[in-house]
Amino acid sequence: MTAPSRPRYAPRMAQKTLQTLRVARGLTASEAAKRAGLTDHCHLRRLERGLAVPQERTLQRLALAYGVSIETVFKASRNTRALT
Repeated sequence: MTAPSRPRYAPRMAQKTLQTLRVARGLTASEAAKRAGLTDHCHLRRLERGLAVPQERTLQRLALAYGVSIETVFKASRNTRALT
């Protein structure tokens, strides 16, 4: 039996970054969710608070909605000054 593979992303890294990107762009959670094609802004807020684990597709949609690459989300997670 093989061990389950690890996800290719680290969701905890992106939590605060997602909120920082959203706020820096002057978007409410509802506006950002709509831009990303998410059906529920509450889900976005749960992601930002670390109460839900994002799927890779969700992170890609949010990065696109914020006008950044998914790589930028993870790089900026290490250096929040790069977001503004």
